[in-house]
Amino acid sequence: MVSKSVGSAALIAVQISTSVKTQTNHYEKARSIERLIDESLSTVNQPVETFVGDVVDRYQQQDNAVTFNAAIDDVSVRVIKGFEIAVENAVENAIKHNPKPVTIELETEVSDDTVDLIVRDDGSGISSHEVAVIENEEESDLAHGSGVGLWVMKWYVKKTGGNLN
Repeated sequence: MVSKSVGSAALIAVQISTSVKTQTNHYEKARSIERLIDESLSTVNQPVETFVGDVVDRYQQQDNAVTFNAAIDDVSVRVIKGFEIAVENAVENAIKHNPKPVTIELETEVSDDTVDLIVRDDGSGISSHEVAVIENEEESDLAHGSGVGLWVMKWYVKKTGGNLN
């Protein structure tokens, strides 16, 4: 009887810990959105490798069931401060919405006037419903996304002058 109580208490502690982490994650994303809306954000010229590398390093240390393949050109781009949050959300979504192990590929395609950052994983992709909500830039009671990660990516990319495809 004692071991069941200890086991139940441990399970409850894990559930509380998971709930707190989830709420903290939602709070951090909400703060990112608030900064995007409320602040006049300055731009910086930054090597793509810097913001991609930081995100990849952080997630590689957290989860060894995630493999990263990166092919990032030695190129700098003008982005708003905090742009790595968009990359972080793309990586986080790939990890969260796919069975493990998951492989995430990050690469750049450079043309004369643009740099495309491509984030792809070996999962089933983003549902057409989620894509439609983001492309239409509106939600309703019947048509809404399942989280804010795609919105955060969209707004960071848009504020930087790019497009999320």
